Amino acid sequence: GTMPGAHGPRPHLSSGCCKLELLSPGKFTSMNGEVELDLDEDSACWEVILRENAPAGQLLLGVDLKTNAQRNDAVLPAGRLFLNVALWDPVVLTDHRAQLHAASKMHDAITEMK
Repeated sequence: GTMPGAHGPRPHLSSGCCKLELLSPGKFTSMNGEVELDLDEDSACWEVILRENAPAGQLLLGVDLKTNAQRNDAVLPAGRLFLNVALWDPVVLTDHRAQLHAASKMHDAITEMK
């Protein structure tokens, strides 16, 4: 399948498309019970996209939905579906967590003064 990183304007920042094996079909519950999504298993793939000069990237999963999926009035149209998960450099993430903790302590101290 087509992926935004590998097939986008900066393919050098992508890991490239890697085959993804779907272990079970996607499902949701409608008023009529459980409904299985009509996914194209051959289109399922993943890639890691890095950003230039940034401590974060993305894990992107993609798969094609062959037919519309509908639950009540909501419709998910047939087409490419993506799941995007942020990836962080562990050192940067640890530093950001420390900054958040320090800011929270400062906020608590200021709040107690009032």
